[in-house]
This record gives sequence, structure tokens and C-alpha cells, in this order.
Amino acid sequence: MLMPSPRALRPLLALSLLTACGGKTALDPQSDPDGGVVARDMAVPADMLPDMPPTPAELEVDCGRSMQFTTPRLPLMVTAEVSLGESPLASSGWTILDRPGAADVSLTPSSGPTARLQQDMEGFYRLQFRAVDTRGGSASCEVLVESIVGPPRAICPEDPLVTGVGVPLEVVGDGFDDIAVASYRWIVNGPAPATVIPDDEPVTFFTADVVGDYLLELAVTDEDGASDLCSVPVQVVGPPAIECPMALTGRSRETQTVAVTARDTVAITGGAYTLLSQPPGSGASLTPTTRSGDTFTTTFLPDRFGTYVLRLVVENEAGLSSSCEFPVQIEETPPDALCPPTIEMRPLDTTMLAGDAADDGTITRWRWQLVDAPMGSGAPAPAPPNDQFTTFTPDIAGEYTLQLTVRDDSGNEASCTTLVRAINSEGLRVEMFWDSNRTDMDLHLLNPEGTQWRTQQSCYYANCRPRNMWGTASEDDDPRLDIDDTDGFGPENINISRPVDGVYRVGVDAYSGNADQVTVNIYCGGNTTEPEATFTSTRMVGSSDQFWRVADVAITGLRCAVTPLTGADGRLDIRSEPNRVPFPR
Repeated sequence: MLMPSPRALRPLLALSLLTACGGKTALDPQSDPDGGVVARDMAVPADMLPDMPPTPAELEVDCGRSMQFTTPRLPLMVTAEVSLGESPLASSGWTILDRPGAADVSLTPSSGPTARLQQDMEGFYRLQFRAVDTRGGSASCEVLVESIVGPPRAICPEDPLVTGVGVPLEVVGDGFDDIAVASYRWIVNGPAPATVIPDDEPVTFFTADVVGDYLLELAVTDEDGASDLCSVPVQVVGPPAIECPMALTGRSRETQTVAVTARDTVAITGGAYTLLSQPPGSGASLTPTTRSGDTFTTTFLPDRFGTYVLRLVVENEAGLSSSCEFPVQIEETPPDALCPPTIEMRPLDTTMLAGDAADDGTITRWRWQLVDAPMGSGAPAPAPPNDQFTTFTPDIAGEYTLQLTVRDDSGNEASCTTLVRAINSEGLRVEMFWDSNRTDMDLHLLNPEGTQWRTQQSCYYANCRPRNMWGTASEDDDPRLDIDDTDGFGPENINISRPVDGVYRVGVDAYSGNADQVTVNIYCGGNTTEPEATFTSTRMVGSSDQFWRVADVAITGLRCAVTPLTGADGRLDIRSEPNRVPFPR
């Protein structure tokens, strides 16, 4: 058995350092391409070049440097790294795919990530590492080992290198010889002078101050004066170029989208916006930066008008960054007045209303107004009228429109409206109003058993209070006069929550003064804001003690029927009743 000479064992320590990091290979369970890349500047037969297209999958393996060197009878350790996915590893190991024809070669052990290559002949040995997980997925990579006797081999980084202007770049080279490497020399070629320090060691630092493409060459010489040369391209880049806007504009309380593009000769690795300044009182903030290609985007909602200043910082794969700052000028917008939604309530109940507003400044004035009301309503305006919060009391059934107007500290105004629906909830409700000031018209309601007006059988200003006035155990069927207006316009309202079945008669007394027109609305069960019937009088004269028999209301359960009353001449039943003594039904 032949043993390596002491002279041949001298590079053993150097060989153990040659397994630098290489590309990774990951395969899915249905595919199993070979892996590995031949080192640069090596004259290797084409049919022995490994074919390793990278395929992403869960299981990954890395064989380190794809080209390694030894000499006959000198052992070489090869090691692979395995990155597992979700499934555990089932098996792994190294195998010999190709060798010189008569070589005596062994690779031990047969399983595991590390194996010892023993061979006795110069030439090329192609090795493969393969791993399989428990789900059947597999991945493999290859290493091409050259066993040499004679001239040295220069070893450069396998992939192109990238660095920034003025940024020192570590370049890891090496050399192999069957005896020993005597010297190393780095040579640089490019568009401008650059430094390589040290230039006589395998590991050096490259620095260039001018952007461009450079070529680093490593010359390796052995003790016999034989030499070899390898090279690696180095791209020197500057920081990213940002297309920084001069200024952007927008409107307050509208979402602003900011998109800025950055370009570079190498890959841009990231970018982010920050908000440097904003108007006093603003609570705006930026959304996280998103990227589409070379465009970086963020949004924000300016809540105050004025100037917002943003900064974008972008970094490339060389570790260089650029920044740009630009203002976003936000124009002032009028406020938005915010009113409560529709409110439903009963007449003469009081409701509270809370207004609100959205603005890019400060609201300095609130103003509530009653802008529309049912005919005959004398409801007062909301009170207080100049506050964010107010109250309102409708006096008759129907729909009321309230308006809120707000003004900000720049004098801009905005308005909104709220609909208040005063809904009749009574079994019987009679409303009366008139058109003359300083007059007194009185509403009367006669019960089904009543025979005379202005008696206990009649509800009017003198007696109409819910105290069992009509003789039942419950007040639900008693009438209530909620307003007695004595100086003009009304309204006057008589309500019965649950009237007993029968025919009720409605009347109007001209107590004092003259009214050109008196209006009566009658609501029955089921009516809400629209009356069952409406009646309008001709002129009524108080000095003549005129009394108007308006209508009969027949109540049957939840149903009602309204019948207008007429006199002997077929016209409205308005007659004089001297001295206002009780008179027949």
C-alpha cells in the first residue's frame, strides 16, 4: 500500500480551510437535480461540470465551495450543512459520482454530513451529498475535487462582489499547491485607482472611491516558481438615487398618499418614511411604509392645516443609504357639522341634543335654530341656542327640523339638520291653534254621555285635570288639557290615553278677541304625525261669545270615525252662546 510522502502531507492543514460557503440547493419530493458550481478560472472538462439549478423547497443542503483541491493520497474532509423544513431528516450521506478511470478511492463514512475522501491518482472526483426527510422530500448538492501534482491553484470568491464607495470590502481568496504556496499577489483593474491592503495575503480589504466595475486578480506562486491566476469582479456603487419631490399639497381631513421612487444600479434592500414635523396640535401619524418595485408608499390623515415634513431613507445591498426630506402643504377646509340622527318623541316631552363637528382648527361658535315646524306649532327654539348641547320641546304632533351651524377659528361655517318627529301616542288627541295675537280661543271636548258644554261632562280650561273627572277607577280614560293659551296662536291640546268606546264631540269657544281662522287637528289611535282629520273655521268673534261645534269622533276599540258637524244651513256649525252658560250638546 502506498503512503503519502512527508512532502505531500504538508498542505493537509491548508486543505481543511478550503471549504468556504457556497450556494444552497433545495428540492421538492418530485425533483432531484444535481447541485454545485465549478470554481472560476478552472479548466475542467465540460462533461464533468455539475448541473445545479436552484429549486426552492422545504429541505435545503449546502456543500460549501463547489470546487476543492487535494493531492494524491492526501485525505480531504468534505462537509455539508442541512436546513430542515417541517419534517425530520430520514437519511443523508456522500457518494462518488465520477473518478479517474484507475483511481483507488474511498469515501467514509457512507452516511452523515461529513465524509473523508481518500484517493491515489490526480484528476477530477465528483462527489454528491443527498438528504431525504420523512415526507419523502430530497435535496442534493455536488463538489468537484481536483487532485493535483504540480503547479498551484489560485482560489477566488465564486460570486461577484458588491461594495459601496469608500466602504472597505473583505475579499477572501486562497491558494493550493501539492507542496506549499510561496506567495500571493492581488492585482486590481478598474476605472480609477483602488487600494488592496494587504496585497500579499490571501485575505485582503478592497476600497475604491469611484463608482464602477473593477476586476480583482489573485496570483499564486509555489516554491518552484509555477503560478496560477484567478479573478473576481467587484462592483462599486454609490447610494440610491431618490426622486425627491420638491413639495406636495393636499387638503385637511383627507387621506394623503405619498409615493416616491428610488433607483440604483444594485438591489435596493429597504426604505422607510418618518414624519419629522407637523402643525401644532396635530396627532397625525404615518402608516407603515410599503414597497412596490422601486416605489415606496405611505399614507397619513392630516388633522390640521399647515406644513408636514416627511423624510424617506432608502438603503441598497451595499449598505449605502440616501435620504430625502420634503414638505406636504395641507390646505384648510371648512368644518363638518355633525347632527344627531332622527329623534322620535311625544309632544311636550323635552329631549337633549348633542351636536358635534370635525375641523382642522377649533370650533368657536355653535348655533341651534328651529327652521321648520308643523303648522300651528308655537314651540320655542332650542335652548340654549349657542352651545354644543341644547334641549328642545315640541308642542304638537308633527315633524320639526332643527339646524346646527358651527364656525371655526378661521371663520368657516357649516350646517347640518336633525329631524324631530313628535309622535301621537294617545288614543284620542285634539289640537287647536289660531292666527291672531292677543286672543283667547278655548278647546272643549264633550264625553260620550255628556249633554251640556261647560260642565263636568265637558273638558275645558276650567276643569280638565286627570283626577278621575269622568268617574272611572283609572285615569287612562280621563282627558288632559296640557296647554291653555290665553294670548294668541295656541296651541291647546286635549289628550285621552285610552278613551272608552263612544262618540266624543269637539268644540271651540271664542273666549275673547277675534280669530280669522281656527284650525283643529284630530288624532286617533294609530295616528303618528298625520292627523285623522283637520278642520278650519271662518272668522270667530269673541264679543259675540261664538262657539264652534267642530266634529264628532266615534271611538270603537282602536278604530275611530270623524264626522264634521254643520248647521241648519249646511255650513260650519258656529253659533252665538250669550253669557257662556251651559248649553245643549
